[in-house]
Amino acid sequence: MKKITVLVLLFIFSITINAQDCVVTIKSPRLGVWDFAPKGVVLCNETTDTELLSLSDNFDTYQWYKKYFTDTTFEPVQGATSSTLLAGGLDDMLHHFKVVVTKGACTAESEMVLIDGFAYAIPSIVAEFEVGAYENPDAGVYNVCNGTKVQLSNFFDVLYGKHIWYNDYPSTIPPVKEDPAIIPDERGASITVTESGTYGFYACTEYCPNNCEVLESFITLNFGDWDFCTLGVDDPTLEKHVAPHPNPTTNLLFLGGKDMGISLFNEINIFDMTGKKIKSFTNHGIMNPIDVSDLSSGAYIIMAKDQNANHYKNRFIKR
Repeated sequence: MKKITVLVLLFIFSITINAQDCVVTIKSPRLGVWDFAPKGVVLCNETTDTELLSLSDNFDTYQWYKKYFTDTTFEPVQGATSSTLLAGGLDDMLHHFKVVVTKGACTAESEMVLIDGFAYAIPSIVAEFEVGAYENPDAGVYNVCNGTKVQLSNFFDVLYGKHIWYNDYPSTIPPVKEDPAIIPDERGASITVTESGTYGFYACTEYCPNNCEVLESFITLNFGDWDFCTLGVDDPTLEKHVAPHPNPTTNLLFLGGKDMGISLFNEINIFDMTGKKIKSFTNHGIMNPIDVSDLSSGAYIIMAKDQNANHYKNRFIKR
């Protein structure tokens, strides 16, 4: 009985060795580098970039297959019967590849590898302002309150890793070290700005060092002591009887008070924090509520004019 047991164990062990010999895995330098494509290769351009797919071991025979990523059936790649395959360009982009190999009596098939799209996106800038500290009088132009900060970031920070930031339009592209528009020592995907200027960046991908782009539309920031910079919730510098209440509010807002000595506002305007007029009212009774239930949550500026041509303004928060 003991001899039979030993023979069975040896037989199982032999099968295990043969199975291990027939496991095939595709390797490539850039396979799985990007988190969003763990089983894919992202190319650097759509025409000339290629990737060498190779195997983890040597086998007796090889046959490579490919299919478009939305198809269900693989087709053999003609002439692809070696241990490596050079893939890339428009003909291979967005195609899955696999290989079938034999070694002795066993046959094995690899997992699929996707030749993905290419590492490119049009650079885009995101500006983050302090609430109530800016207005947007024109496209790409912002008036910003002195003493506040603006964070500028590349929207595609994962893609574009190496940046050169400017506070004016650059003299040449690619940039030259002597360009006075370059902000020294700023190479990250975001910067914090406290001074007026026209800001933008030139960026290259770390994954594809030759893929570099300059921001198409720069952003102009004008820091100053603008009129809206004095606005605040229940700002003590303004007439208390015109302070919006309740503040914050969810549905209705009141401007009036019994002690105002007027019966109505000739005009009331509500603006968002970019300076865009959102609502307008005329001949609004002093004790009547203003319906703001349809406004999105955030900060707003309200301006009013009474029968005596007195002007009022303040800020309120819509929950």
